[in-house]
Amino acid sequence: MIDDDERRRLWQKENAQAFAAQKAWHEQQDHPLAEIMTRPSSASRRDEPT
Repeated sequence: MIDDDERRRLWQKENAQAFAAQKAWHEQQDHPLAEIMTRPSSASRRDEPT
């Protein structure tokens, strides 16, 4: 039986190519929510009572 640590290592090895592609994409792109997070209206929303 494979323990959790070994299962995690295998999963990471199997997905290494996808992780590398994702890392490269993030190095070239802004955060997907950057435009939303930096809009002036986003600050006022945080200040509104819930």
